[in-house]
Amino acid sequence: AESDKTDDNGDDSKHASTTPLSKWKTDVQNHWDKITTVLETIEAVPCQTTNPNTKQTFNRWRARVKLADGKYAILGTYEESAEDALFHYTFCELSYEDSSTNTRTICRKKNVLSVEVLTELMSKIVNVSWDPKTQRDVANSDEANLNPDSPPYMWMKALLEEDGMVDVFRHMYPEAEG
Repeated sequence: AESDKTDDNGDDSKHASTTPLSKWKTDVQNHWDKITTVLETIEAVPCQTTNPNTKQTFNRWRARVKLADGKYAILGTYEESAEDALFHYTFCELSYEDSSTNTRTICRKKNVLSVEVLTELMSKIVNVSWDPKTQRDVANSDEANLNPDSPPYMWMKALLEEDGMVDVFRHMYPEAEG
């Protein structure tokens, strides 16, 4: 029989969830504060790349953070500008004005990041590595969803639903995973 007793904090124990969090959720929960603290140190640093065939050099930018031990970690890829190097590591809302409809469209919601960026932050900042299966679990979770306001999503939805088009790949390979 269930007990109607409460613990010392007044919590009703029969309503407590017994479902454990998945490993990736526990990882994020345990390390997100450290990640956000380290991200406060982010800066864009200039660097040069060289084309191995032509030996031509290019000025590029990378994102860099200072870890708790005083060492630096490089994030992302070589980018054309400092702004581009920092783009994926700032989680502010982004929108644009559509001049033809005079409406503002949100193309990235606040505090949204890709699985790729989350995986990189976990690996480089807190030394937690996720295998491809774990990354798929993150992408397929209820917490990870497409932004229904993003222009690419709306375009694809219009093609498939309003125009009656068919995603041929998904139709031919319904069990395929990306």
